[in-house]
Parts: sequence; C-alpha cells; structure tokens
Amino acid sequence: MKVTINRTLEVLYLERRRTAVSASEVAEAYGFKHIDVLDIEKHQEIKWEGIEFNRLYAKCGELWRFNEWYRKYPFEGIILERIGSIEEGQ
Repeated sequence: MKVTINRTLEVLYLERRRTAVSASEVAEAYGFKHIDVLDIEKHQEIKWEGIEFNRLYAKCGELWRFNEWYRKYPFEGIILERIGSIEEGQ
C-alpha cells in the first residue's frame, strides 16, 4: 500500500470498552484496522518518529498511530493521532 505522511497533530480519544485489554482491541472496536509497516511501500524511506511504525492503524483512508493510554490505571481509553493518508484503491 502507498501512504502519504502528513502530520496534522489531530488526535482522537477512543473510550475503552470493558472487555478490551489492549490498545489494538480498543481501536478495532471502533473499526480501525492494524497496519503492518512491511505492507507499506518504501517504508524504509519514511521518517518515523520513535517506534510509531509498530503502532499503525487505518480507517477510511487515513493512517493513525497509537500515542498512549489516557487517564490513570485502570485506563479509560486510548489516544490516536492522524499521521497521514492511504492512497485510494489500496
């Protein structure tokens, strides 16, 4: 798949459902799909911030990264940040 990185600093708060125990489960409950960095064309050429390449999610043609859990334990949800877009048809 082809992606375009455009860091908008837009964040999205997703509330954790009772049965969710991981960030992936929280994101998937809202329709986000985990993205493997190896599925991205020319992923070596992208300037990743930290380990964000291990925390990628997609929904509606947009690329998001998991930033962190919010609130104190037990956490209430996760924060995703929009970092780019996925080329249509991918």
